[in-house]
Amino acid sequence: IKIQAAWKAVVQRRRFRERMSFLKDCEKDAVVLQKNFRAYRERKRFLDRKQLWKDHEATIIRIQAKWRAFTARRRFLKRIAFCKDQEYHVLKIQAHWRGLTQRRKYEARLQYLKEQEPYICKLQAFYRGKKQRDAYTGRLKFFESQEDRIIRIQSRWRGNIQRRKFLRQLAFYKVNEAT
Repeated sequence: IKIQAAWKAVVQRRRFRERMSFLKDCEKDAVVLQKNFRAYRERKRFLDRKQLWKDHEATIIRIQAKWRAFTARRRFLKRIAFCKDQEYHVLKIQAHWRGLTQRRKYEARLQYLKEQEPYICKLQAFYRGKKQRDAYTGRLKFFESQEDRIIRIQSRWRGNIQRRKFLRQLAFYKVNEAT
């Protein structure tokens, strides 16, 4: 049995070496075959996938649109929530900004008025003078229209004063004569 086993081992080694030399000779061809088969299989997968995409293109577009709408809505809601969270701070900043701009406008207006003060004073003086002149001319016109009555009142008043003086002198003389 040992001889047979040894012989079988020798035969097996020969066959193995023959197969190995055959495989080494065919290795390049096998690699090319494997490469071509893998390429065929990938092309087939790609074409099948491409056909699947074409068959379901409308559904895919609808899914993409819904996903974009969902993400846009989610971003929008996050932005709204952020804005609501920051509303107090935004209002503070706006109030400070408005206050700053109002102060700047007020200070610029004050500076302008300080620069224009001499002209303003002249205008005010002119206006007050005109007002006084208008009032005076108004009184003057009134008095001119009432001149006759004024003269009558003045003459009666002076006459009244003269009568009182005369009556006092008359009373003084009567007192002096009686004594």
